[in-house]
Amino acid sequence: MDLEKYTIGICDDEIYWQNELVNSCKCVQHNTQVQIDYVLFSSGEELLKNKLHLDILFLDEEMQNISGQMIRDFLEEHNINTMIVFVTSHEEILYDSFGKNVYGFLNKPIVLQKLKKIMDKLLNKLGSMQYITVPDSIYGEQKIICKNILYIHAEGNYVRIVLENSKEYCIRKNLNEMRQILHYRYIVCVHKSYLVNLCHCCKLSTTASVLILKTGVEIPIARRRKKEVQKLYLEIIKNRADLLWES
Repeated sequence: MDLEKYTIGICDDEIYWQNELVNSCKCVQHNTQVQIDYVLFSSGEELLKNKLHLDILFLDEEMQNISGQMIRDFLEEHNINTMIVFVTSHEEILYDSFGKNVYGFLNKPIVLQKLKKIMDKLLNKLGSMQYITVPDSIYGEQKIICKNILYIHAEGNYVRIVLENSKEYCIRKNLNEMRQILHYRYIVCVHKSYLVNLCHCCKLSTTASVLILKTGVEIPIARRRKKEVQKLYLEIIKNRADLLWES
């Protein structure tokens, strides 16, 4: 069985702490059935030049020129879904370090028990995510979480992938190839030119001939796809209702 592969970045301007974090991560994850590659950065500038997708980033808060918070803001502005763990010697700084992609905080020196708790949480979250990897003009490649896809439109020899944050990727594949690499129940073929994530549908027309997404985009539904689309859409609505009832 192939192991899940993840890339962890460690950005710290002190080599001692780079090595300490690598060794600590290896220590707490020695029994984990995943393959982890480590990429080390000695400055914020070096990190921003990186072309690899990082699943997890241990980020020193206090670096010269480009701080950890500036790195966090850059990743958020560019919709890069790297999970950030801030690392610092000064706990009071952490109050300014929260963000949508910040998943934890570590104090120096590293406490293995706390690191293990954070690593377990992040690896479990990564394991539950379904994603595809696409070429990226800036970073070489980018991982897209399937649930964030709005729709995929066939355009000749290419497909255009549209995300809920309005970002788009154009890659050289056809819809059949995309269907083979996507393993997300609610992304379905509704038309010969469209795959749609029904989780982002806010309305299904009474004739079931058009899907209206939450962005207002209207997607046509082929006649032979209507029953499947209706069935899955009702399943999503029921799941939402169950969650509301439980809450």
